[in-house]
Amino acid sequence: MGNALFAIDGCKISSNAAKEWSGTFKEMGEWREKLRRLIRHHLKEHYERDEAETEAELDRDTRRAY
Repeated sequence: MGNALFAIDGCKISSNAAKEWSGTFKEMGEWREKLRRLIRHHLKEHYERDEAETEAELDRDTRRAY
């Protein structure tokens, strides 16, 4: 494994893909859904912080999270 070469249209490209990033379409779909959930979670947090009415409310929420 590793340091193999493959060519597309005569252009040689080094290939040394990490095994953990290759997988089946099912696994990639699961990774995609996991990333989407994570993105939605963080966006929700940011929107909630943006809607905080006062700095004191924001500080209270931040302290409560830790």
